[in-house]
Amino acid sequence: MRVGVAWWRCCPSGFRPTRSTSAGFQEACGRKLLAASGRTLDRLLEPLRGQGAGRSLTRPGTLLRHQIPIRGSVWEEGKAGWLEVDTVALCGGSVAGEFVWMVDGVDYATTWVEMRAMWGRGQAGTLAALRDVEASLPFALLGLDSDNGGEFLNHHVLSWLQKRPRPVFMTRSRPYKKDDNAHVEQKNWTHIRQCFGYERHDNPEVVELINVLVKGAYGQLLNYFHASLKLERKERTGGRTKRIYGAAQTPLARVLASAEVTPQTKRRLEQEKARLNPFALKRQVVRSLKTIASLRQARP
Repeated sequence: MRVGVAWWRCCPSGFRPTRSTSAGFQEACGRKLLAASGRTLDRLLEPLRGQGAGRSLTRPGTLLRHQIPIRGSVWEEGKAGWLEVDTVALCGGSVAGEFVWMVDGVDYATTWVEMRAMWGRGQAGTLAALRDVEASLPFALLGLDSDNGGEFLNHHVLSWLQKRPRPVFMTRSRPYKKDDNAHVEQKNWTHIRQCFGYERHDNPEVVELINVLVKGAYGQLLNYFHASLKLERKERTGGRTKRIYGAAQTPLARVLASAEVTPQTKRRLEQEKARLNPFALKRQVVRSLKTIASLRQARP
């Protein structure tokens, strides 16, 4: 939240402080800011919160679009290993220059989430992030589904998926149909935006810190301790559709119940969770976010 903007807007109309009046000005506006209700602050910050939100930064990859099928019956959605992936820009509302991008991947069956930060959105950087994501999955990668962005639809990614003993299926969503990647789009908001916000991260030093965080404390907190609902089926009665959800489970619980995960991996995950404390992980996440924010603000 940009409290400084709300502080500025609370000042008297037309008044601009000078050095001689800055102390009194800050004190007066500080009192007004502390006395303002949450609803008033929301109204003052509403124009800024909308900056950058809802904008699509996908640049279509046209070279391979006709060779990569649209996701359909190819997916075996009951098995672990079918990943939806997307990129999220930590650009602060401006796409000028270079800044940090997040690669977000979520498994359809288990809701297991892996995130990686990268500098820019080049094809080589995206491939390196996808390689790292696959290495951290507790199951084999069977399929990859993305939007039509050129960071995914390129020969680097396609060759990496197909030139292996067991090729991985690659599919894409329909253009301008975000609902085709509804699961990862949801995680873009709950796991990335609610954690890193809409601020601009244009200091390359934060990339390593973010990756340490998402591969460590934050990723463990999400996959081992954050339970979520999963849609099981839809029932249509007359003109109304009723959604039936299963019991809330953590991604780890769904992984342990999956037949695609080996017993050795299940034992390793259970032992790792037994050593973790969710409250300590949360405190570690808060400390890391403060360090990342200080580096972002130190960038001239």
